[in-house]
Amino acid sequence: MTHKTPICLLIVSFVLLFACFGQASEEVTGPLAPLIEYLVDIAMHHQQEAAKPVPIVAIGGCPGVGKSYLTHTLINILQQKSIRCTILPLDHFNLSPADRKKIGTEWDIRHFKATKLQQVLQAIFNGQKLIEKPTCNQLTGETGSECMDLNAIDLILFDGLYALCSEAPLNFFDYCFAGVYLETDEANIYKWKWEREQKKMQPRTQEQFASHMQALIEEFQHNIAYSKMNAHFIIQKDEKHQYFLELRIDQVKLN
Repeated sequence: MTHKTPICLLIVSFVLLFACFGQASEEVTGPLAPLIEYLVDIAMHHQQEAAKPVPIVAIGGCPGVGKSYLTHTLINILQQKSIRCTILPLDHFNLSPADRKKIGTEWDIRHFKATKLQQVLQAIFNGQKLIEKPTCNQLTGETGSECMDLNAIDLILFDGLYALCSEAPLNFFDYCFAGVYLETDEANIYKWKWEREQKKMQPRTQEQFASHMQALIEEFQHNIAYSKMNAHFIIQKDEKHQYFLELRIDQVKLN
């Protein structure tokens, strides 16, 4: 694999003061401008060398902090700028609820198809353009498969709990050019995760939810929290959904 190549040093801290990522208005694109500009640059670089592998940017961090929401917002903004981009959700590699129940634990790495995810990331890294991948609906638990066509794609946003992890066997960040890390207080995690739980077809009881969250937090503390060191952008999110963004772009990996 290719290691990151230092090309610039930029350390800037500023506050993102917006309540909704939903629309690509000036209120959103203004505060997100450095991150958006960075992603646009990566995509445009690939446009000039389209035969090379499609670059992957990882979006990871705390459980329940809103990684997928941010990812979809960035995709919408980038597409409005005519950037050809797509999402690779780690959640798509989750096992079905029935298969996860057979494992007998609330959460560990056996609950998702880590080996398959490695294979998909490796295929992208090797420059393949048509890649078969699994799917999993987080609200219904329904699983399936789809073909990811990268022939007209210049940027992939890879979001998920382990997206920035770099220690085997979960060394997914090895395939990524840059990383974005979201974090918030534990109280916010519980509140937001519980709100999402209520939207599921078969939501957990409060007791089941508490047990599930305990397992998630323990897994995060033991095997995921360290991945913050891999981030180029760190976003702290408060209880009002306000964001504090620190840019730590000291190096970038090019194709």
